[in-house]
Amino acid sequence: MQVSEYVTLLTSTEAILPPWRGPVALLVLGGAVVVAMCWVWWSRHSQAADSRASGERDPSWWVMAHAAVLVGWLALVYLFAGVGLVFGAGPGLWTLLLSSAVSLGVVLALLRPFESIRRAVLITSAVGIVTVVSATLIAGAFFDLSWDGQFYHQEAVLQIDEGWNPVHDPAAGSMVWVTHYPKAAWYQAAAIVATTGRIETGKAPGLLLAAVSVSLVFVMISEGLPRIRRWAPPVALLVAPGPIAAVQWATFYADGMLAALLLLMLSAAVIACLRPDLWRPCLAVAVASSVLATGVKLTGAIYVAILIVGIAPAFWRRAPAGGATRRAALGALAIVVAGSLIAGYNPYLTNLRLAGNPFYPVLGPGAIDVTGAQADTGFLERGPVGRFVVSHASASGDRIRPKSPLAVGWPELVAMGAADTRHGGFGPLSAASFLASCACAPVLLRRYRSLSLDGRRLATWAVPAVAVSVAVNPAAWWARYVPQAWFLVPAAALIALDSALADRRRGGLGVVVAALAVALVVANGVLVSGPNVASQVIGTEQVLHVHHELRGLLSAEGLVLEVDPQGHRAGLRRLDEAGIAHAVVDLEADEGGPLPGSLVTARIR
Repeated sequence: MQVSEYVTLLTSTEAILPPWRGPVALLVLGGAVVVAMCWVWWSRHSQAADSRASGERDPSWWVMAHAAVLVGWLALVYLFAGVGLVFGAGPGLWTLLLSSAVSLGVVLALLRPFESIRRAVLITSAVGIVTVVSATLIAGAFFDLSWDGQFYHQEAVLQIDEGWNPVHDPAAGSMVWVTHYPKAAWYQAAAIVATTGRIETGKAPGLLLAAVSVSLVFVMISEGLPRIRRWAPPVALLVAPGPIAAVQWATFYADGMLAALLLLMLSAAVIACLRPDLWRPCLAVAVASSVLATGVKLTGAIYVAILIVGIAPAFWRRAPAGGATRRAALGALAIVVAGSLIAGYNPYLTNLRLAGNPFYPVLGPGAIDVTGAQADTGFLERGPVGRFVVSHASASGDRIRPKSPLAVGWPELVAMGAADTRHGGFGPLSAASFLASCACAPVLLRRYRSLSLDGRRLATWAVPAVAVSVAVNPAAWWARYVPQAWFLVPAAALIALDSALADRRRGGLGVVVAALAVALVVANGVLVSGPNVASQVIGTEQVLHVHHELRGLLSAEGLVLEVDPQGHRAGLRRLDEAGIAHAVVDLEADEGGPLPGSLVTARIR
């Protein structure tokens, strides 16, 4: 190829797509192996689950123990990183190792009922290590192609990795978002990046939380919905991550992490009601998830405060001894508050000191409107309910486009390749799924009446809590800001199907309606995750191809790659890691073009 052709390649957003290599093979092979293993293992042990014996042959206990360890490990990384910054030590390998050592103590506490404690600890620790390593490898195999991910998320991680201390010198942050936003995901990413030396591996915590959320939905279906237990692995895999996590898995966006954490809180409460003997790992998961949720987004603190009220009945009463449960629940609440304030000194106390508002710049006095400029003209003049209904009933995309609930257009599939679709953000069939779930109301009402006292109490408190947490956000029309709004849709469909199958004497209509609702939810999950995975694979392959061609051209022709970062240093770090020499310069608007998959401008000379 001539030099001019390489320049065209650089200045175009479309690169030649070679045969797919590592990323897609790693993703597809790893996912297929995990699903197959889970399905076979659960089929072999389903009879043990029926017996509800809390021994080594109880799959639910194992899953909850693994979940508590992994979520607890992430919470400890956040806590130790925050405390370390108080003493001037930035996140790094020491953070990961110290958190792992403390997590070992958690493993010992959780696995006390096992007779073979040594074997149990080895298995749990090995599974945890394999999960963390796998998530790190997958995260590192894909590039974050999103705007926000490169604009300020990676920038924040780079600043912390380079020595910025948000506790002692918060004003040194390069932009308002970096200075004032929660930093749990950034602390975790900085610790991982400092260990691996690769910026993209910092996305691993989001993948870990998504995997844990799948495992807890797995347990809920198996323990609470026995008539569809056989299909627990694939249903959990398609339903649990939710549309928001499904489109943000390969980015540094925090909305998908928040969605997983809120789902973990609710799932832990449900499992505690279904299996009182699992209250200890359930409480551990709920506490760790609550602390992390307050540390990934400012709205997370508000959501957690509301949802704690909703899940309180599960932990206030369900335990071998009522007094011990209440003391544990109060202690857990104290841990959530203390952990959120200690590890989250920046932003909450820092914002209160600098701006007089702990939720600055999102809510309260001095808030910056980050959604108004991106809404259609006149859209925000509608009331909150009108905005919510119109936006989520719209075709998926960045502009309002009315459509039939069952219609799916190619532009909607393209929109699912983005991490922050504004309208119809829960998926092309989300409106149809919602309507079908609402049609299951008679079956759900009968199921509610048949619940135990504790079950009815949890449903009475938790469902309104989720609805309130959505209603309090003025930006509820944008799906990624209220990921928990989707939780009730698949839950209603799955519960209705299980109930209808158990009560067929009332007629087959309930089974048909519930099956249709589940089918729509699953189809919506496929239509969301499929295009997004394809988009990430193609985008990553384009970037890899450009890097390969650049290395060959620059070394063979003795040319220079000139790059104008325009304040986006993530693109420079990507070039450094790829071993591509470059010179940082200021380019005029007509002197270069966008580097594929990056926010920087470049040219070859």
